[in-house]
Amino acid sequence: MNQHRSFSLPGPDNITRVELDNGITVLVYENHSAQSVVVGGSLNVGSIFETPEQSGLASLTANALMR
Repeated sequence: MNQHRSFSLPGPDNITRVELDNGITVLVYENHSAQSVVVGGSLNVGSIFETPEQSGLASLTANALMR
């Protein structure tokens, strides 16, 4: 049972970008030929995002989580 399904790669023409009131950005790509839903996320965290006042916080957190 091999059915041909229409499929297009995600790109600027078929991805919807919405910013919520709390600042979270949501990117949506609909693929109605798939029988599943995938949810993922990422956070801008780590030493590259630390201010001088937060210097070392990412390292301290990582070390604490590894104990």
